[in-house]
Amino acid sequence: PPITTNETYHEIFDCTSFTPMTGDTELCAGEALQFSASQPYVDAYAWSLFSLEGSTNIFILENMEAGDYTLELNTSNVICPLGENHTVNITVYDVPELDLPLDATLCEGSTITFEADSNGDVVWSNGANTGDVIQATESFTVTATVVGEGGCSVSDDWSVTVNPTPSNAVDITGNVLSAEEGNSWNWSFNGVDIASTQSITVESSGNYQVEVTNDFGCSSTSDVIFIEN
Repeated sequence: PPITTNETYHEIFDCTSFTPMTGDTELCAGEALQFSASQPYVDAYAWSLFSLEGSTNIFILENMEAGDYTLELNTSNVICPLGENHTVNITVYDVPELDLPLDATLCEGSTITFEADSNGDVVWSNGANTGDVIQATESFTVTATVVGEGGCSVSDDWSVTVNPTPSNAVDITGNVLSAEEGNSWNWSFNGVDIASTQSITVESSGNYQVEVTNDFGCSSTSDVIFIEN
């Protein structure tokens, strides 16, 4: 017959020992929500976020929209069929708006304004301020960045191509005036247009001037040249 001995109790699993889920509770709109729960002796994971459910130890939801959410998780096993409930509050912040002008093409010496349409403060990578007007001397690309609530940010590049202007020097040889190389020329005599050739022959005393245009469509006008014939 059995012999009665002392009794002992051994705890196989504590039904309140399920570990909570882990993941980022603050996101930016468009980012993916990802939480995980990893612990031995878990037989079932039951995730719930509004109408969505999950059954693995990882819960992922792509392209979150701005708002406040509550993610719920129930972890259970055969010893603890009711399991343990876990909840976490999640905030998804809006990404600020940023709209830059189209990339621009200018002639050397032209002015351009740093413009940006945004609901936040724009920081330009070259240290400029929105509304600054500069004289373009060379091509550049600048990055505009806006940081909003929750550290959510958006950046965009703006490129400006600066084309050279032609030389406006005039060579005087005898009574022939010749402009530098270009694509087109427009000569004037006492303020009246008279020719569209690279060189002209002076026939009367007066003030001559030429506007030279290059292949980029950039123009340069010479100083007034007084010729006494």
